[in-house]
Amino acid sequence: MNTVPSRKDILTDKLMQAAMAARELYRRGKAYGPDANISFMLDGRVYITRRDCPLRRTGTKDFACVTASGKPMNNVPACDELPLHLEMYRKHSDVGAVIHAHSTYATIWSCLGEDIPAHTAHLQNWADKIYLLENHGAIIGGKDVMDALWGLCQLEESAKLAWIFREGTL
Repeated sequence: MNTVPSRKDILTDKLMQAAMAARELYRRGKAYGPDANISFMLDGRVYITRRDCPLRRTGTKDFACVTASGKPMNNVPACDELPLHLEMYRKHSDVGAVIHAHSTYATIWSCLGEDIPAHTAHLQNWADKIYLLENHGAIIGGKDVMDALWGLCQLEESAKLAWIFREGTL
């Protein structure tokens, strides 16, 4: 007999995935220290990494909970980029998770004020959910945390490849 997971079990699973994704961003060199943030939506609430959260040690207790309008629902202070995440959820009803990072190559392109040239088809799944923020890295929405993480990794690799093509260096 299959049992339906409780809301608490679902929340715990999503928190564990988000914490793992934060550590994976650090492990893959896509972000360092507290310079990236992750959020996901569940039952109309947004769970987002806390202010000054060190990625390499992110755990399930490192998430603030806010309403869709940003009202705090727990005593954990949300990261400063909360408004960016909330805007992504408002713009895209199909987004279930958001990652914002200052990954090296995407940030180079954001500082140049140029779009990343599409040399490969890797970013097609996220094309309308990727934004380069002027002088501030990138933000990406996905259907869940793992989808957003994969999208950010694809974005950074595409940005790196475009930079290599542009500069003619390896």
